[in-house]
Amino acid sequence: MKAKTLWLVFAGGAIGSLLRAFFTTFGVNLWATLAVNVVGAAVLGLIQTAPRFSGDSKQAFWATGFCGGFTTLSGVVLFTVFGKTDDTGVVLAYLIATVVLGVAAYAVAARIGRSMRVID
Repeated sequence: MKAKTLWLVFAGGAIGSLLRAFFTTFGVNLWATLAVNVVGAAVLGLIQTAPRFSGDSKQAFWATGFCGGFTTLSGVVLFTVFGKTDDTGVVLAYLIATVVLGVAAYAVAARIGRSMRVID
C-alpha cells in the first residue's frame, strides 16, 4: 500500500472518529450506536456507488477511512457482550436491528448513488 493511501485512510478515519464522538456525546447507548452504524452504512453505500467518489484515493479516504472511523463494531460488541442488560431478547433484537437496518440503509443509498451523474 502506498504512503499516500495510508495517509488518506488515516485522515478520513480521524474525521469519522471525531464525528462519531460528537454524536455519541449526546448519548453513549444502544440507540446512539445503532444510529451511527445505520447512518454510516448509508454513507458507505452512497460512497461506493456514486460516480463522484470513484477512484482509489477517494475510496481510501471516504469508504475505508471516514466510514471505518465513523461506524463502530466495537460499540456493538460492547453493548451486546458486556451490556447493561441480561435480557437476551434485547441483545438479539439489537443485533438483528443493526444488521437488517444497516444492510437496508446501504442498499437504499447504493441505489441512489448509482442513479447519480457527475455534473461538470
